[in-house]
Amino acid sequence: LEGGGADDSVSYWLDFGDPTPAAPLNDPDNVWLIDEDFESGFGLFEDRTDATAWYQADPWTRRVELTVSAAAVPVTLTDQLVLVRHTDVALSTSAAADGADILFTDDSGAVLPHAIESWDPGSGTVTAWVRVPSLDAAVDTSLFMLYGAPAAPRQEAPREVWTGYRANWNLA
Repeated sequence: LEGGGADDSVSYWLDFGDPTPAAPLNDPDNVWLIDEDFESGFGLFEDRTDATAWYQADPWTRRVELTVSAAAVPVTLTDQLVLVRHTDVALSTSAAADGADILFTDDSGAVLPHAIESWDPGSGTVTAWVRVPSLDAAVDTSLFMLYGAPAAPRQEAPREVWTGYRANWNLA
C-alpha cells in the first residue's frame, strides 16, 4: 500500500499470485497498480506486468480466479458451457446490487459470455452458466470472475450463452 499525495488519491498493489502479504514491489510480474480517486469513486487500472490486461475497461475492482481441474475433463472439449456456483462475502459487499457488473474472462482477458441463473446479494452467491472456448483434459483451465464496478452496464449475454440450443432444462 502506498500513501496518497496532494491529489487525494491512494495507490494499491494487488498481487493475484501468492496470497501472502508483502511490501510493494517495483514493476513485479502479475501485479496491477490501481489509483483510486476517492472523491469520484472511479479508479484507473495500470498494467504493471507488460502483459495482456485482465480487463482495462471501467473500474472492475475485484477479480477471483476459478479453476476447472483437468482431472474433471475426460477429453479436451471445445465451446462448452460451465456452471459456476460461487459464494464470497466480497461479492455481497462489492458487486452491484443486481449483479449486473459480474463479468467472466479467460486467462488472456477475453470476455466470456455468461447467463446468471441466480444471484443472492445478501450471501454473495452467484450461479451462472459461462460459455468457455476450451477445456483442456491435460491442463487446468483458469476462468476469472470480475465484479466491483457498480456503474457498469449489465454484462450478462444469455443469447450468446445459449446459441445453438432449442431448449434448456436445468434439473437438479
